[in-house]
Amino acid sequence: MIKNNIETLFPIHLLESINGKSLIFRYSEDVKMPAIISGIVSDIHNYFQIPIIYLYREEKSENIIQNLNGNVVVLEISRNLTSTMMKLEKLLFGNRHIVIIDELEDLLLFAEGRANQRFLETLIRKSSENQGILLSSYKNDSLDATLEKSIVKNYDIAFDVDTNMIIMNGASEREQINYLLTDTGLSIRSAPSTDTDKIKELFRLTPEEREELDMIVGEQIKELDLS
Repeated sequence: MIKNNIETLFPIHLLESINGKSLIFRYSEDVKMPAIISGIVSDIHNYFQIPIIYLYREEKSENIIQNLNGNVVVLEISRNLTSTMMKLEKLLFGNRHIVIIDELEDLLLFAEGRANQRFLETLIRKSSENQGILLSSYKNDSLDATLEKSIVKNYDIAFDVDTNMIIMNGASEREQINYLLTDTGLSIRSAPSTDTDKIKELFRLTPEEREELDMIVGEQIKELDLS
């Protein structure tokens, strides 16, 4: 998509809908989430032109950091959550940022009591107050059902991610985004709504994407033959 000479991966209406929001992504075991997160965040940064804060608890993902475009502040969430929050408040005060919380389960499982949840709730609120965009991700089944429910409700928009699809669970509607991961990075497009749209999408594929699509189709044909 192109708007004001800025080319984006996400549809423009979707980027506008997440402006100033907190987003949480639940992904399945076999999803390469660092590559997806870096692609999504780079797209958001290119469109809104706001700096990035990358937060991690135990081990930072070089796959995310190295592939991000723009000014990135990398900050470890220490066991002293108050100290970490004070640093974040200085960064966030009066400024819009894209905030990434990498591997949310690491944050939620290391602190005792509700300190970690209060930290998260405060960060989401402060990001929202400054019209920032906050993203978190966690692996499916990494949190117990009660904790997961209490955490997800704090976010504005929840997404489910599998190996070829991102589903946006909005308050009023669900939007499905198909994606491909290749050596050149993340490619995202809205699901075609008609047969004509599907044909047009095929002609838009890069050679790398067509090769991957041929491989997927070939595997599916083999499965049908075996059945």
